[in-house]
Amino acid sequence: MSVPRSYNYYCSGSTDPQKVRESFDRISPIWKFIDPNECNRLEESRKAIGQTSTVSELAERVRSTWHAADLLSEKDPYNLGMTVVTPRIYIPFVRFVEQLILEAKPPAILVYWSRHSAARLLPVGPTYRKLMRDAFCISIFSEEHEDPPDEWCIWTESRDLCLIFYGQEVSNQDER
Repeated sequence: MSVPRSYNYYCSGSTDPQKVRESFDRISPIWKFIDPNECNRLEESRKAIGQTSTVSELAERVRSTWHAADLLSEKDPYNLGMTVVTPRIYIPFVRFVEQLILEAKPPAILVYWSRHSAARLLPVGPTYRKLMRDAFCISIFSEEHEDPPDEWCIWTESRDLCLIFYGQEVSNQDER
């Protein structure tokens, strides 16, 4: 696995079910190009899971845990805003979302995607085993590019929590 050239990432996200569905429609052609069979399995799982939504309690837990919680607007309770963070900030947030999925126990679909390698986004040990056992569907897509910028996405849909969480490497030019 190559080491990212920058350790800063623009991160943003939403728990708005409509925005999560729209993001799937925009990014699924990339996933279909990477692995058509896995993307088809994912689409079938989305049909099987039925209507998805975000319970306000879970949306609030996600918002309050996000690093930029103090920057969030009350006007849009689903928006996670955009901020620049390091993996030391966004990886624990991803682990928190995984824990929410495991605690809530709704049938959940979880997707990890990276323009470089999605392996670095995955949990390890017991959490990985629990997710693989308890999630309705987990899909992992890696494009294995080495050129900048690095991009990644964590995407989930369930009856209780929908989330898109996206990060893009900040270029050295952007940091100036």
